[in-house]
Amino acid sequence: MENRIEQKAGNSSTNLQVVNFGISYTDAQEIALNVFKDNFLKLSKEAENTAVKRIEELVNDFLNNLYETNKELINKLQEPAVQYSLYNVQREYAKTGDKELKVQSLYLLVERLNSEERSLTQIVLDEAIEILPKLSKKQLNLISLLLITQPLFHYGCPPLDKLKKLCSCLPNSVYHLHSTFDYLQSLGCLLSVEVETYNSYSFKQIEKVLKIYSMENDFSLVENIENFLYENQPELFRLYSFWKLNENKKIKFTPVGFAIALANWNIQTDVYYPIEQFFRLYYL
Repeated sequence: MENRIEQKAGNSSTNLQVVNFGISYTDAQEIALNVFKDNFLKLSKEAENTAVKRIEELVNDFLNNLYETNKELINKLQEPAVQYSLYNVQREYAKTGDKELKVQSLYLLVERLNSEERSLTQIVLDEAIEILPKLSKKQLNLISLLLITQPLFHYGCPPLDKLKKLCSCLPNSVYHLHSTFDYLQSLGCLLSVEVETYNSYSFKQIEKVLKIYSMENDFSLVENIENFLYENQPELFRLYSFWKLNENKKIKFTPVGFAIALANWNIQTDVYYPIEQFFRLYYL
């Protein structure tokens, strides 16, 4: 929004000074809605009404999130690169109306606006926004559980009920996950490596994590852990079996996969890890 301020000068002349106060909420709302309306495919009247209704809901949530985070970020909506990312989020939500996808996409979008332009974080988050709709809820939770094999898990454990909710994505036999790993690699979320050094958390460290939840005193033997979890914590038993898969020890996150997994982790567990901070630790 620009305001013109008149200043009277000598000889009856008038100087105009343009002062930029930034765009208002209404301006931002109009920009965001026009980004969608000007780019989305023409549909039947009924389908178009449904899509527009979804986008109006998404835009309001998006702007409210921005105001809560940093209202100055709204000015970035005038940048072409930001509008492109916004449209990617709008397009997928208009098609599906998936509430969880909306929450996760907006989370990544706000993080993207918070990042420095042309930084690795910004570039990766743009890519993550495009990849996210190609992942099911179970696949998202699966890659989030892989985070527990990373050093960041040292900084805090989620409530047990939240962890169990994530574990619901695991089948009774974790060996059925081979095709899922293949798919995640094809999307560029994970990499398969030949050595096992990328699994930076040893089983002893993972046992310590499990001890927090089970309150057992002796986890010196793997068999003891397995027996206890099998009898008392079936979700954590599946999780431990998942960790023991040989594939886990040969899988490395890509920056895009890491960003998606961490965003979902933050949303699902209420244990917050700043994406920018961990990108600096792992990739910068």
